[in-house]
Order: sequence, then structure tokens, then C-alpha cells
Amino acid sequence: MSKKNEESKSNSARSAILTKLMSQPLYGRSIEYADNRISLYFAQKGRCAVTGQEFSSKEEIHCHHKIPKANGGTGEYSNLILVKEQVHKLIHATVDKTIAKYLKLCSPDVKKLNELRRLIGNKPLMGKIED
Repeated sequence: MSKKNEESKSNSARSAILTKLMSQPLYGRSIEYADNRISLYFAQKGRCAVTGQEFSSKEEIHCHHKIPKANGGTGEYSNLILVKEQVHKLIHATVDKTIAKYLKLCSPDVKKLNELRRLIGNKPLMGKIED
């Protein structure tokens, strides 16, 4: 497949995901949150902020609050980041078995992952992560 065809296919997929994000119900979230999620999707070029992998569906996009709502975090743009589901689970995971499981499912940038873990009060993952 030519580079132009791949780019066209990727743009089409991003457009479909964006359409789904725009039509997704708010489920008690603010309009600011919904708008910021769409803005982040554009800013992150349709990619996970921790793995750099392109999102392939709306379902795998998780909008993470850097400072949790329970700790006073808001739906403001600066407090949100889009990550893949497995990364989101790694950010919040505290059980070694769970961490090992999700590390096998994705290739996170450990420095970025640890910064997000630190912001919510979780311990960083130590050393280089290997399979």
C-alpha cells in the first residue's frame, strides 16, 4: 500500500473515531470535559500520550484525570490526558500481578507512565520494564 493510501486510511479512521467522540453521551460529565477530550484527540494526533500508538477505536480511548476528581482535579484541558485502556489500568494499578498483566499488553514510555502514577499517589514502576 502506498504512503498516500495509508495516510488516507488513517485519516478516515481518525475521522470516524472523532465523530463517535463527538456524539458520545456525557454521562454526568461537563461539556468542558467533552470538548477538552476532543481537543486532546487532535493535539495528541489520535495517539496514546504514553505509548505513542494510534487509537484504533473510540472504545480504547480513556481520558485520564492527572489529578483525580476525588483530590480536587477538574475536567480542565491541562488536567486531562488520553491514554489506551491498558495504560489507564497501569496508571491506577497497585497489585504486582495486575501490573505485570498490563505491561505485557502495551509498551509504555515508563517515564511518562511513572509521572502519571506519581500524580495520583501511586509508586513508580522501577527500572527498565522487560518482557
